[in-house]
Amino acid sequence: MMRRRFPKFFVLFALFLWTVKILHSKKEKLSPLNRRLQEVVLEGKRAWEFEDYLGEEDEEEAKNYEEEAKDYEGGRGENRSPEPSYRDVKLNENGTTRALWPDDEVEICSRMDVRFAVGMRGSILHSFPRSGNTWVRYLLEAASGVFTSSVYTDRTLVAAGYLGERHKLGWRTTLATKSHFIKHLQKYKNIPTVTIIRNPARVFVSLWSYVNLKNRRRKHVESVAESSLRTQEFHDFVHSKLRKWLNTTLFSLTQCRDVFPVFYESVREDPVGETRRILEFLKVKPQEDRLACLGRHVSGNVKGAQKSLDPYTEEEKELFLQALKKVNETLVQRGFRTLPDYSKYKS
Repeated sequence: MMRRRFPKFFVLFALFLWTVKILHSKKEKLSPLNRRLQEVVLEGKRAWEFEDYLGEEDEEEAKNYEEEAKDYEGGRGENRSPEPSYRDVKLNENGTTRALWPDDEVEICSRMDVRFAVGMRGSILHSFPRSGNTWVRYLLEAASGVFTSSVYTDRTLVAAGYLGERHKLGWRTTLATKSHFIKHLQKYKNIPTVTIIRNPARVFVSLWSYVNLKNRRRKHVESVAESSLRTQEFHDFVHSKLRKWLNTTLFSLTQCRDVFPVFYESVREDPVGETRRILEFLKVKPQEDRLACLGRHVSGNVKGAQKSLDPYTEEEKELFLQALKKVNETLVQRGFRTLPDYSKYKS
């Protein structure tokens, strides 16, 4: 009996020492996982209050951004040429590939695939969580033939075919790198940034489902019970996330040196046209045959559920209007298109 209990006691004792060490360490020296544990125990935070719940960020990525940013110092920004020439995209013809639509009855579409690039200067594909980033990644990969990457490593997306998920910006193998928060924009603010903006009222319903669903494989495409949207915890969640949504959106529009705003609702209305606009911004020549095939397969396989729900109080709706007004004013100041009329969209 003692022999069986000893290994269990040893494991529990080791976990105890590990926890004590974490609780007495400085937060900035901890890994994202250990920092999260410290905040749970010492600060009583709830799961949805973490900014890195979408996946573990690779700390090594921070070491490469300064060198990558310098590559763009003279090439883009306020003084860039109004008519930039397209880049010469070189693909790794002998490397990993992903077939896009092998069962398409149109032969040219059935043969299209996605590959890694060689020596490609990357860009940032930024959005607040649940704003359509993963879907836009699919559109860009299909239209360009080049994988996209992420500052996170989401295994469910790797399994879904996003094979660039584990690649890093500094490897120069992907077209764009997904990010969600200000800390990433601060690192890469000199690099061309596509920022996706979605109606926050729709964002928070989707994000609430994401952080509360237990099945990791279904988080990207399913929703929780609508009854949970009538809880006080949901309304606390809305107030907390609206501030972060506004701050993150305004930061991307004002602090990124070369930013290109894209509206999620516009992408839903014209996915091929908006994808073409993004490619033009990234100096990647649109390929008409690819865009034609993409028009036959615009949904992808990780597009979230679209539901028409209105769980918000009148006070919350007023806060949304105030936030959207600030974003619109910033867009006008920068010479960009204003936000869509969200009253036209039910989801």
